[in-house]
Amino acid sequence: TLRAIVAHREMHPPHPEDLVAVRTHLLPPFVALAEYDSSDENLDAEMRVYCAYSLPGVILLMGKESWTTMDDEEQLLRKCFLSLSTGMTALATPADDGSSPSLEPAPVPLPVKRCLASSFH
Repeated sequence: TLRAIVAHREMHPPHPEDLVAVRTHLLPPFVALAEYDSSDENLDAEMRVYCAYSLPGVILLMGKESWTTMDDEEQLLRKCFLSLSTGMTALATPADDGSSPSLEPAPVPLPVKRCLASSFH
C-alpha cells in the first residue's frame, strides 16, 4: 500500500548526496517535459504523458521537503504538477512592470489528465 511505501521511504531515506544529484542533474530536464513544445501536438502530448506517469514516483523519491520547503525558483515539482494538471505554463519573459511572468493557459491533453488521475488515485 501507499502507506507502506511512504513508511519505508521514511525509515530508509535516500542519501542526501543522491538527492542533490537528482535535483541538480535530472530534475530540470524531467520538469521540462511538462512544458515540452516541439510544435507537434502528438509529440508534445506524449512527452507530457511520460512526465505525468513518472511524477508520483519522483515526488516520492524527492520527499515532501522538495515540495514545501524550497524557494520559488526551486519548486520544480510543484510547477511541474501545476503545468500538467492545469495547462498553465510560465512564459519566459517577465511582465512589463517587473513582476512575475504571466501565465499562459494551454489545453491539457486527455491522456495526461487520465494518467495524473490514475497515478495519484
